[in-house]
Amino acid sequence: MKISKIGKNIKAVVTVEVEGFFVERLINLLKNNGVDVWDVKVLGIGDISFNIESKDFKKILPYVKKSKCKAKVISKKGIYFEVFKYRKRRIALYMLILVAVVYIV
Repeated sequence: MKISKIGKNIKAVVTVEVEGFFVERLINLLKNNGVDVWDVKVLGIGDISFNIESKDFKKILPYVKKSKCKAKVISKKGIYFEVFKYRKRRIALYMLILVAVVYIV
């Protein structure tokens, strides 16, 4: 499944790297259980990386264990992670709201 550029920026996307002997089984388990996986790349023998939505990351952990693999988060992208990164900078949020109000009025 491909997501457009706008969809990638709105949704929280996690890039996961998986290593183990049964990575093909893992991909089949994920597809059969309704987890959308895209941009699957083979990094080497027994190593792959793919993108999933962040809400699906906890869903894949039992399947990773079942296929005897190890999963590692490589990168996180999306508005959710950007907002989460700046959650303690309230002054910046207040300034942004102030600028928006002044611009509208």
